[in-house]
Amino acid sequence: MVSAVASGVFLALCFLASLGPYYPPPSGGGGGAPTNAEYIVSTADGTLSAEDVLTSGTNIALTNASGTMTVAAATTTFALPGDISPTQLTADQNDWNPTDLATSSVIRVTSDRMVQITGLQGGSDGRLITIYNIGNWPIVIRHEDTGSSTAANRFALGGSEVFVFSGEFIVLLYDGTSSRWRPSAMSPARTPNTTAVIDVNEEFLIAGAENGEYGFLGWTTTTSGTGVFGNITATAAHPGQMNVQTGTTSGNNSRLHFGSAAATLSLVANDVHYWSSLVSIPTITTVTIRAGIGADIAGTTFGAEAAYFLFDPAVDASWRSHIRTGNTGTDTDTTLDVVANTWYLLEIVRSAAGGEWGFYINRVRRDTRTTNLPTTAALNVGYFVGTNAAAARNLTIDLMRLRTQELAARW
Repeated sequence: MVSAVASGVFLALCFLASLGPYYPPPSGGGGGAPTNAEYIVSTADGTLSAEDVLTSGTNIALTNASGTMTVAAATTTFALPGDISPTQLTADQNDWNPTDLATSSVIRVTSDRMVQITGLQGGSDGRLITIYNIGNWPIVIRHEDTGSSTAANRFALGGSEVFVFSGEFIVLLYDGTSSRWRPSAMSPARTPNTTAVIDVNEEFLIAGAENGEYGFLGWTTTTSGTGVFGNITATAAHPGQMNVQTGTTSGNNSRLHFGSAAATLSLVANDVHYWSSLVSIPTITTVTIRAGIGADIAGTTFGAEAAYFLFDPAVDASWRSHIRTGNTGTDTDTTLDVVANTWYLLEIVRSAAGGEWGFYINRVRRDTRTTNLPTTAALNVGYFVGTNAAAARNLTIDLMRLRTQELAARW
């Protein structure tokens, strides 16, 4: 016969067994708060005190005993602190490492000219850096510039360099697997609005003329004498090449330009921010070449108002830069001699603040001007090729880019 006491003990043991295994309370102080090696999972608002405090719910906060670390949401605005404004850049930057880069998330950049950045130090997996151009000249972020920056500091930009113009930005994310900075975001593309930037490119991929016009932008041609225009066979890395050719009588010239006439006035000088073109001259004797912007593409000085590059071997074997206003202007020898069948990247940049124009060849600044600047005059965009012998002369054009300043209200 089993006693009542034995029955009670047996039932108690069965009850305890149904509760599952027993674990002793945590060894931490404060009435059993967990130590650093122990964990808690909270599915509702809950609080642990003494050693560590974890609050979940609307906000998430983690505070240690001394109150030195807090992670919060909802009541605190999300931010990436650490803006820095480095010393103004005066040259291209390789493996750029501005002061306080390690603690920054935004780099506010200014420069005294158009500059290139080929690499940025401080990369670690997942790090975000915003480069904001608060200056007046373009900042060019170079894609995989193998000859300038250490591999782990370079930018992988999808095959093309990125221009960060005045007032624009690019957000870079560091990819630790590839050891490269990659673009995460950048200034949005501009669209016509009350204020707008016009940014057009021409690659001359359309073969031949359509309704007398060439390329995507509808270039037209004028000549003195006869002339030949059209696409020529592409070469590696140079698709869509346009040939501008003169007649075979000395004094003949051919022009390629916007509008139906060489003096079509397409834009005001003060609205220009950037013009560039990639060109090659097959024969560099008895030829005259002008490329850029001017009031009259057919004129011997591109008109009364102009900014352009000039090559005339009868005067100088080098490229020259020219700027003028009110029929007053001067040439500057860039000291870069022209070589036949060689590609040259020509760039003309007007400061966003006005008052200065820069001339660049293959990304090297060759001239800067602060006087005789075209301002309110209307200009055209184009190319002039002239022959000074009884033989045809040519200019080969690979591409052209034109960008305006941010325009004032248009309606």
